[in-house]
Amino acid sequence: PLFKEGGISGYVKVSVGSVLYACLETGKKFGIDSFYTGLGSEEIFAGYHKHKEKANNLLALNKECWDGLTKVYDKDISRDQTIAQLFNVKLICPYLNKELMQYALTIDPKLKIDTIETKLILRECAEYSGIPKEFAFRKKVAAQYGSSFDKAIEKLTRKNKFKFKKDYLNKLNK
Repeated sequence: PLFKEGGISGYVKVSVGSVLYACLETGKKFGIDSFYTGLGSEEIFAGYHKHKEKANNLLALNKECWDGLTKVYDKDISRDQTIAQLFNVKLICPYLNKELMQYALTIDPKLKIDTIETKLILRECAEYSGIPKEFAFRKKVAAQYGSSFDKAIEKLTRKNKFKFKKDYLNKLNK
């Protein structure tokens, strides 16, 4: 079954994977065979809400970031590479560059995160490079929500008379 105990839920893998699938499918129609991803940016630049709890402690924040990096393969890369192989495309993950990861773990937490913003350093770099502040500092929304794939799966779940999305997706997996 798609949903197993422990680890990232199958629902998250499917909903996020659906977004990537749609992007790669569209890009492939335009002849694009290499795609940049943001994988690793949350982990090395303190992009998750849980990082805010450690914002004032470099060692604790970096430990939390490193712990996230150790899980990124199982959580994201294995899913994304499987989808990329379906389209015979290459995913480029600049935030998972060894030197960048090592350097990012030396950056003062105050440059990465504060009580309001996550990935602060990336937002400021975006603004500095000419991206309007309203876009550089917009509220972060997970891919499955911003793309409305979550809503679509919810509608299909109800239409097929399931109470939970995971049950509907498991039915498809059989």
